[in-house]
Amino acid sequence: MRVRVGERAFDQVRGGLDARVVAALSDHDVLVTKSTGDGVMGGFASTAAALRCAVAIQQAIDEGNRIADTPGGPDPVALRIGVSVGDAVVDDGDLQGTAVVEAARLCAAAGGGKILCSDAARAVSANRSGCRFGSAFPVDLKGLPDPVLAREVLWDPLPERPAAERLAFRVLGPLEVRIDDGPVAVGGPKERTAVALLLARVNT
Repeated sequence: MRVRVGERAFDQVRGGLDARVVAALSDHDVLVTKSTGDGVMGGFASTAAALRCAVAIQQAIDEGNRIADTPGGPDPVALRIGVSVGDAVVDDGDLQGTAVVEAARLCAAAGGGKILCSDAARAVSANRSGCRFGSAFPVDLKGLPDPVLAREVLWDPLPERPAAERLAFRVLGPLEVRIDDGPVAVGGPKERTAVALLLARVNT
């Protein structure tokens, strides 16, 4: 993608991707994060929170892909996610332990846009995560002595918001902001100028 769309466009895509992932991690109370270069690993206090966060990340990336779906635009981004459960040691900001290795290997085994979790993670979360799971299947993971029973975590895209629920801006002629087909007050001339400047900066 970097070669096809160019450095600047690629950096914008990567920046948007990072922002969506970080927002999902923050919303689900991640305790510790570790950058892996082309990815991120997060530690959570509960398995249910980790599973919900994984679904939220995939939904956020899918939503970003739909927003960016324009002719000549960048290719859709597809993330792989692995979730495991077990003891982990935090050493100088680094996560270590068998569960960490298992999550990394499950991530590597997942397809683009997919989430794989260990069956143990599903069992520990019980019904608290609210997630749906596929059938269990054994998978051989590099660095682990025995096959691990894994499941796909199923997720659905977020519904598209109707156009009436989105903010609309009219910038030809007097500045006007509308939502639900009604006008939104944005103050006097000075405030309107500030809004126009903000919009110009966002779009550049």
